Amino acid sequence: MKTTARVSITSPVFANKIWLSPQGQVDLHGFATNGLYYKTLLDKLKVSTHVFRVGTYKSAVEPFIRDDMSPAAREADSRWIGELWQNYLHTVSANRQISPQQLFPGAQAIIDGLTSVGGDTAKYALDHKLVDALASSADVEKSADEAVWLEQNRK
Repeated sequence: MKTTARVSITSPVFANKIWLSPQGQVDLHGFATNGLYYKTLLDKLKVSTHVFRVGTYKSAVEPFIRDDMSPAAREADSRWIGELWQNYLHTVSANRQISPQQLFPGAQAIIDGLTSVGGDTAKYALDHKLVDALASSADVEKSADEAVWLEQNRK
């Protein structure tokens, strides 16, 4: 039976400790938006829209009047998503005490790093300080149980 755990993108930002399964991997992709556009659908359904807008960066109604994102909307979204991504990289890398480049290196650096560890993605993550330890789910459960027991008996 194969189990896959997805962790929130905020988990590594403020976690005290990050464990990874020895068969696991850390896979960062960046941020993106994905919108649906309905103009062709509305045309086929013979639904008409009446939209009034003023200004370049007014993209809220675009899904009803276009089949794709306008260049102005793409520019605006790219700007705020880029800022959000940079903030994420800097916060996580500062908390992990690594550089943003170590957290999110280029493709060739990842290939070279994986080659140096024989393709072992978990070892790559550990060696590059993306995680604190490699552990099975049983080991993590045991550690969590011990932490809870210690906390309860401290009082």
